[in-house]
Amino acid sequence: MLDAGTPCAGHTVEMAAAVAPGGDRCVLDGAKALAMTVIDHRTDPELREQERVAWEAGAR
Repeated sequence: MLDAGTPCAGHTVEMAAAVAPGGDRCVLDGAKALAMTVIDHRTDPELREQERVAWEAGAR
């Protein structure tokens, strides 16, 4: 369970009622895409150089 560290409710009753089976799939797809991006970044020196140049040029 995630804890945002605040005393506010995480979801409304309406949001909880809108849960659908596809939601879990979307979360997993997003996590997989993020993991694959990290792998690309860690294994491709040319990509890291392009990122560095873009960062220094102010493309944030």
